[in-house]
Amino acid sequence: MKYLLYVLIICWLPVAVKGQSVSEKMKRYQDDSSYKCGKACASSYEEADRAALENLVSQISVSVSASFSESESQIDSGDQTDYQRNIDSRVRSFSFGTLPNVGQIIDESNPDEVCVLRYVKVSELEGIFKERENKIHDFIASGMEGEKRLQIDVALRYYNWALTLLIAHPKSVYQEIDGKRTNLKVWLDTKINNIFNTLKVGIGECTETDNPIDRYDLCLHFSYMDQEVSDLDFHYFNGERYVGPCKVHKGMAILNFERLPQRELRLRYDYKFENQAKNFDPELRAVLETVNPQNFPNASVSLPVKDDKNKPVVSAQVRMLEARVNAASKAAVASIAPPIVAPDVVRLKLKPLANSADFADIMKQVETAVRNGNLGEVRALFTPEGYELFDQMLSIGGVSVVGEPVYTFYDSGGPYIIGKSLPLNFKFKGRGNSFMEDVAFRFNKEHKIASVAFTLTKRAEDDIFKAASKWGEASRYAIMSFMEDYQTAYALKRIDYIKSIFSDDAIIITGVVCQAVGKGFFQEGTDPLPGGKAPTVRYNRYTKGEYIDKLQRSFASKDFIHLVFEDNAIKKINTNGVIDGESYGIQIKQSYFSDNYADTGYLMLMLDMRGEYPMIRVRAWIPEKSDDASLDKFLNRFRLGGN
Repeated sequence: MKYLLYVLIICWLPVAVKGQSVSEKMKRYQDDSSYKCGKACASSYEEADRAALENLVSQISVSVSASFSESESQIDSGDQTDYQRNIDSRVRSFSFGTLPNVGQIIDESNPDEVCVLRYVKVSELEGIFKERENKIHDFIASGMEGEKRLQIDVALRYYNWALTLLIAHPKSVYQEIDGKRTNLKVWLDTKINNIFNTLKVGIGECTETDNPIDRYDLCLHFSYMDQEVSDLDFHYFNGERYVGPCKVHKGMAILNFERLPQRELRLRYDYKFENQAKNFDPELRAVLETVNPQNFPNASVSLPVKDDKNKPVVSAQVRMLEARVNAASKAAVASIAPPIVAPDVVRLKLKPLANSADFADIMKQVETAVRNGNLGEVRALFTPEGYELFDQMLSIGGVSVVGEPVYTFYDSGGPYIIGKSLPLNFKFKGRGNSFMEDVAFRFNKEHKIASVAFTLTKRAEDDIFKAASKWGEASRYAIMSFMEDYQTAYALKRIDYIKSIFSDDAIIITGVVCQAVGKGFFQEGTDPLPGGKAPTVRYNRYTKGEYIDKLQRSFASKDFIHLVFEDNAIKKINTNGVIDGESYGIQIKQSYFSDNYADTGYLMLMLDMRGEYPMIRVRAWIPEKSDDASLDKFLNRFRLGGN
């Protein structure tokens, strides 16, 4: 009996000691002033952990309340309850439950309840806050880059996301801007307002259509610092409701009306991008669940559509109209956060074709046929392949000619004369999506239209024809035409063409944006990319056959696809004898839109230019530019030198 009792005591003692050690360990943390702790007990682990985190937030809120230097501007500081509630909401936005430096101890010694202690070292709180500050600085840098490139949707998105994080931050954040130590909350508030005030909208041509629902197509022209806007999202009021989002592309957008507005046209620029924010970054998602983003009344503008004599301001001659903004306010805004636009790239001076009357007549006939909806009447102006391609292009959505085109023609130095351009608007059923593209026509030696393609943006084309580059004009035209064909092939879902431009042994790496974490160069599988904070991207490496099969399934699941290429870097490659002839590395910004997926990133291509048409030997995609994902690193990874 004594032996049995001894065995029971020996077996029970470790449990008692263990329970006691957990309890004592909890108490040590609670008594240690170098830690902030939150403890709670409940019948389930989930309830106890949730309550412990709430208690931890309360403890941290009290300790950092003195550093909320912006609190007074956000709330009535006379109400202490509101003041503390405001602090709590900001601290809670950090999602302490998911941070690796927030510890946890679980005590399950009592069979009736579970106790959880959550703790964090006081010295590490500053590091947690610093991580958010770094993200704010990164967002502002991305916004500045977008603004310089006239990608106003990118600028507004990142500036507003940075401001949203700042609103939820426990202290003021400063940054050197134009040589001055600047309060970023004040700067961002001013900057976003300044963007709205600097945007100009011109009302262009109004076209009557045969559609009884969308009877009128109204063309708008958007500029920023007197340069055409590259990208911008907005909604407009059609007389019954706000319609959108509508996308500005190459400075233009088409609005549809059953009845034209009589006195004013109301627009509302998009700047919050809340759904994208929640998928882009878990911290943004947490902040948006606890803090309301700032509203900007200047995002809503009204444009007069009648002049002083009550005549419609709708004509082929564009009249630039600024949104109604208080002049004094505008001047004050500009002095704090002036607009920033990158200088135009110095281009090679390309001479238009001198004798182009025959080509202009052909383009005019094609334009008339498109307006009349009867392409068959100009079939004889095309080669069989050219006609089939243009007919396929016109069939991807409801199509209409935009404005009164002015055509220019260039000798590409190769087999084609290039005619630019026929602006077309494509509209899709369902969600009312639409996009506008300029179409380039390539004429063969018999003056037949041999192929057509969506043109590149001005930014992308400027980079290709940059005067500082040392390679020949014919090569530039070949690269431009190839990139035009590439983006057009995706819009038209031309699997056979895409299959033909990849070498059989091509290295193909794709990425799909999932949620959020690092950036850098590609890795296979689901590993995050090293080197920073950006969307989490799932990377996969494919053979040519696997990639084409995947692409076919993707095309089948989408009503439409729209690729937009922007700024790019191009280097002639020293292939060290691997390729006997010209070869180029290209890094180009790609925005991908469809009815069920969208992303923006950088496409990396290695082009073999030996044949009649360029061939892709390596294709990769990364979500953001960085030192770890530069074109040089891309070329070096595949042992190709650039110059």
